[in-house]
Amino acid sequence: MKRIDEILLEQGKVCEKDIANALSRQKAIGGKLCSHLLDLGAASEADLLRALSEHFGVPAVPISAVEITSDALDLIPFNLAVSRVILPFQYDREKNLVKIACVDPNDTELRTELSYLLGRSAIEYFVEVELASPANPVELWLEVGAHARLCLTSEAQLELAARFLHHIEALAAC
Repeated sequence: MKRIDEILLEQGKVCEKDIANALSRQKAIGGKLCSHLLDLGAASEADLLRALSEHFGVPAVPISAVEITSDALDLIPFNLAVSRVILPFQYDREKNLVKIACVDPNDTELRTELSYLLGRSAIEYFVEVELASPANPVELWLEVGAHARLCLTSEAQLELAARFLHHIEALAAC
């Protein structure tokens, strides 16, 4: 499996200096290489998503462009989603298929945990760079909650969004 920096260099999306700057920043404050490349403006989200998709061998998804359904959010406990940095964003009841965005779709522990939790549901994994960007995962969930509120239309969905945001705000207050 090629490293993400190698893929980006081969595609001509970054230069060695960009990688060096992002690695220095990563060493100083932690986080993921792609997050630092994005934060430094060295690569676009689209470029990073293509590289991550190639690296992991799964589709990439820009969270800001998907409709997050309440059915999907209901499937994963909030604390698990935050601690594992995952986002269930779609659930197809007919196919019993859950679509989940995550930073590392090849994480075998994550896959095992979600398979156990979701039972017979099929899971389709997507890689997403935005999930790794915020320094504080609560920031991500505030963004997701705000985005979800825009996508939800029924009263039940709005109630779910309110409960979801209440959990986030309580976590942020800690």
